[in-house]
This record gives sequence, C-alpha cells and structure tokens, in this order.
Amino acid sequence: MYQTKNRIYVSVSNDLFSDMRVDKVCNTLVSIGFDVHLVGRKLPNSLPLSPRNYKTKRLKLLFKKGALFYAELNFRLFWYLLFKKHSVLLANDLDTLLANKWVSKIKSSHLVYDSHEYFTEVPELIEGSFAKNTWLRIEKMIFPKLERVYTVCDSIADIYSNKYKVDVKVVRNIPKKRKINNYKTRSELGLPKSKKILLLQGAGINLDRGAEEMVEAMNYLPDNYLFVIIGGGDVFEKLKEILHQRQYGFFDFFDFHR
Repeated sequence: MYQTKNRIYVSVSNDLFSDMRVDKVCNTLVSIGFDVHLVGRKLPNSLPLSPRNYKTKRLKLLFKKGALFYAELNFRLFWYLLFKKHSVLLANDLDTLLANKWVSKIKSSHLVYDSHEYFTEVPELIEGSFAKNTWLRIEKMIFPKLERVYTVCDSIADIYSNKYKVDVKVVRNIPKKRKINNYKTRSELGLPKSKKILLLQGAGINLDRGAEEMVEAMNYLPDNYLFVIIGGGDVFEKLKEILHQRQYGFFDFFDFHR
C-alpha cells in the first residue's frame, strides 16, 4: 500500500476526458511510485472515462462558465482537498491555483504549479477587464512565493522568471510515440476521399484562438479542401454562427464518437 507521503492530488478545471498533457504527467508520477488522484469537473455532456492507472474524481458544479464557475470551482476544490490525505498538490493553470495554495498552507503539503500557457494573456481575458485584473491579482499574490513551477516552453518560462524572480522549469507537451495498428478509413468516418484535409485537433479549441479565421480562410481555398476539427472547446457555436451568416457550403460537423 502507498504511503501518504507518496500521495499527490492533481487539479484541473476541465472534465479530464481529453487533457493528454495531464494524463501523461499522472502516468509518469505513477511510474515513479506516486499514488495519484486527478480531480476535475463533470459536465452534462462529459463522456465516460476509460480505466486509468490512477484514481479520478469529477466534481459536479452548478455553474459552467464565467466568474461564478471559477469561484465555485475553487470553493469546491478547497473543501475537497482539505479533507484528503496528501503530501503533494499539483495545480494545473491559474484557475486551480488559489484553492491549492490555501490547502497546501493549512496542511503543509508541497505545492507544485504547472502553467499550461501564459494564462493572463489568453485572448478570452480582455485587457482592462474585471476578469483579467482579478486573475492578475491572484497571480501576483501567489506566484512570487512558489518554489516548484514548470511550464510548456522556454518563452513562457522566461516571462514568468523575469516577472516574479522564480526559477521556472520547462516540461514540453510532446505526444507519446506509439504504433497504431487499427484505424478508421475516411469512408468509416464519413469523410470524402477526394478532398485534402486540413485538421485542427486539441482539447482547448476556444474563442479567439484561430478557428474563426481558419473557417473564413477556407472561403479562399479551392473546393477540394476540407477543414476538420477534432476536440473540444467553446468556439463551436461561434463557428456555426459564422457558417450560417456567410452561407458557406464547404463545412460540416462530424461526430467521431459514433
């Protein structure tokens, strides 16, 4: 049985299903002897999780987005983690850091911070907005006191290191090498054989991150190109709105879970 000193709770704000970076981190921690517990949230349309090498927990929240969602997430995370036994807390991104910081201070657990992006400069946070100023205040309050921080690339690491005088390490998000023996054909996926496919894939396909411009750009490409998106995010309704307004006929939404 694992000792409590080897137990780590990993927090994210997503529903766990498609976050491959966090999955790789959790599996690495398991391989070196940690008892890993991954905590996220459950959405109405969340797909079932396949069996994993570590424990998972999805919190059911009343709010799905906005300030009330982030407030509820950190409130629930705080109380959930407070009554768990652990020696290490790993917060993924700024939206889980506040709750983890409070719990780590109360329970004297080691706190590790994984910054997946330059959080306060994402397009969703409008310059001068209440939301952006709130996240900046949280970051400025906690970041300078952190001792264990890593991020996805050298440029973000340099920004944080220079801004807060903290040693920020880099752990790149690189896909695992694997051999695929069975895969679906275009016919099985309902994709035309005659078209060249442009693929956008990811777990954070969100507003103002290039998907809208890509849809607009498709209008200037020959008819033998098809733009396919695989993943999740909050931009899909906006894309449907663009398609309806422009009356583009080259784009369709495919269900790859069928």
